Amino acid sequence: MDKDVKQDIENTLASYGLKIADFDFKETDLTVENVDGIYSKAGEIIVTYKPTGISKRYQTGMLSTFPGDFDGDIRINLYKTRQ
Repeated sequence: MDKDVKQDIENTLASYGLKIADFDFKETDLTVENVDGIYSKAGEIIVTYKPTGISKRYQTGMLSTFPGDFDGDIRINLYKTRQ
């Protein structure tokens, strides 16, 4: 996860009274993607909220919606209650 994305996530979490230390971010299956000559890493990130153990997988890369989907899940308190 690059530092700009990490900073965005930290800011989002802080706005909800959460800390990045309460989450585990594990990147897996990273590959290099090429979209119209622009290269970036793509793959999957697994986010676990340590206090509850709730995890969710997100796709990463230029054409994905991470960290936006993660922000939305924080907003609806997905990580605080089991579904």
